[in-house]
Amino acid sequence: MEKTPYFSIIVPVYNVEKYLARCIHDIQKQIFKDFELILVNDGSTDSSRKICEEFAKKDNRITVVNQNNKGLPGARNTGLKKSQGKWIIFIDSDDRIGPNNFLSVIYRSTKAKKVDVITYGCKQIRENDGTLIKRMYGNMGIMNRFEDNTEKIEWCVKTGNMSISAWTHACSKKFLEDHVLFFDESLKMSEDIEWYFRVLSCVPRVKGLSGTPYQYVVRENSICTKEKATRFWQYREKAVRSAVEAIRMSKENLEFKKILYGALAYQY
Repeated sequence: MEKTPYFSIIVPVYNVEKYLARCIHDIQKQIFKDFELILVNDGSTDSSRKICEEFAKKDNRITVVNQNNKGLPGARNTGLKKSQGKWIIFIDSDDRIGPNNFLSVIYRSTKAKKVDVITYGCKQIRENDGTLIKRMYGNMGIMNRFEDNTEKIEWCVKTGNMSISAWTHACSKKFLEDHVLFFDESLKMSEDIEWYFRVLSCVPRVKGLSGTPYQYVVRENSICTKEKATRFWQYREKAVRSAVEAIRMSKENLEFKKILYGALAYQY
């Protein structure tokens, strides 16, 4: 019987031939080696599939799943269903992770005490030269001063240290499975809002990490058309409405729900 990997790293892939190898190299360079890397090729029409399969030939920790295009939520869900690890980490294929001890730090945090979600900050960097634009949510470790999980979440909300992006959280697979926390595939944008507020509505045991190990790459010359902007706000409204319903259905008390409603208001 094959050993179960500690981490399942899920990377959705769609027409990212320019960035993909760099992303995979960042993961392979990690000091902590006990992981599987699931590359979900979501119907790419460039050379992304070939790049995935070439890496998989040389590294038996890499699994490639090819599928017709389902969008980011569908690709992540495919990765979740395929995953064998105890912990789930999401990385976007055009982004990067920082120090080569990224996984080691998360691993130690999962062992420190019972925890469902590890949350950490990110830095925005420029695509062309990798220069820093700004750091975000770098003080997450402060939340660990609180014992109560609702107090931790309240601190995040009140101090502006709450990231909704799936790639700033490592999640226990058991926690995701127990609460059926898959992504809504009808959302082609703003899917992280709906997903993360469902996560919070389940009141996970959270631990924060200080620092900004995740690197969100800001692409140059991004084109935003009026049509795209209109679709963005349509999906954002749908995501927020779904998040409101998730909070309403939560079994937590009214005060905690008010905290989440307040945090959600900043997303719309």
